[in-house]
Amino acid sequence: MYELASPQGDVSTHQRMRWQVATLRQRLDPEKSAVFMLTSWQNRTLSVVDMGRKRVSVMPVPGTQQLTPPGQPAMIGSYARLGSSVVAGEQCTVWRTKDTDGHPTDACYTADGVLLQVAQGGQITVRAVSVQRTAQPDSLFVIPDGLKQEAPAHP
Repeated sequence: MYELASPQGDVSTHQRMRWQVATLRQRLDPEKSAVFMLTSWQNRTLSVVDMGRKRVSVMPVPGTQQLTPPGQPAMIGSYARLGSSVVAGEQCTVWRTKDTDGHPTDACYTADGVLLQVAQGGQITVRAVSVQRTAQPDSLFVIPDGLKQEAPAHP
């Protein structure tokens, strides 16, 4: 479970992230939302499932040239080890890198690749509030039957 700060820093939201290592699939469930996202790193697809509207949009994972699947070492970019920390009761190593806009970003990862915290400009933007290492059933990573396919929204 993660806490995400708003860009203004005044409000935070929570998001549950589940990861199935064996199949390289991830599920994100924003708090109090009928929408969830499924990412298949093997298929390089991102599915946005809206249970409230009974719709699903499937698209290529954005930025797949630069994105590294969770738990894998990044193949591009530069990383400087800053030290260690404890977040949500877990030990992690703090690494400094740059985001896509070139801003310094500090990310704290466990030895097995779980992201626990992200900070930019001294402000924590993402922070794990709890971590559980338990098997995740396949059913969590399947698009439910009966949903209407919808083209992805473009800004």
